[in-house]
Amino acid sequence: MSRSRRAPVATKKRRTSASRAQTFVLGAECTLADARKLYTRLKKLVTSRAPVRIDAGKVRRIDTANVQILTAFVRDRRAAGRPVEWLAAAAPVTDAARLLGLEAMLELPTAQEARS
Repeated sequence: MSRSRRAPVATKKRRTSASRAQTFVLGAECTLADARKLYTRLKKLVTSRAPVRIDAGKVRRIDTANVQILTAFVRDRRAAGRPVEWLAAAAPVTDAARLLGLEAMLELPTAQEARS
């Protein structure tokens, strides 16, 4: 009898966890030394059904390799019809994306959106 009570609860948890957004927080330093770790962490989220929110608000330094990894992640998620939302993007992130011509592809928040 106790088994039949547990089964619906487990099923319900699986359904709700798929719809909950997952927040991915970038560290202050996103250098080449961190690129493999970033890639590995994001790779796990590419196929997640849950929306992914990226918080890059505390990034002080980011290199081109990490911007390219973020761009590939956003591209792959969107191609699969999976949402990506930016909670915040610090100036180093937006500046690097602009310099690389990737602002539009990343769909970063504007300075005004990032402040609100």
